[in-house]
Amino acid sequence: MEIQALQRRSPAEGETNWVTASFMLLFHLGAFAALFFFSWKALLLAAVLWWISGSLGIGMGYHRLLTHRGYKTSSWVEYFL
Repeated sequence: MEIQALQRRSPAEGETNWVTASFMLLFHLGAFAALFFFSWKALLLAAVLWWISGSLGIGMGYHRLLTHRGYKTSSWVEYFL
């Protein structure tokens, strides 16, 4: 059995990938617009949610449950974590 690698078409010289360019433009426009909507309350909320999701996702989910099998849980909770 012979395995063949998938060939990816690379853009020709000077050809623009409009999907990637559009995503990059929208991302940077959103970052610029965020300067006008900044609030310390929203930053604090984002930091707390980031900490909670990191603690649950990595600490409980990946590390304790999937690496050590430290506890048993239902399959939907395992998929959620």
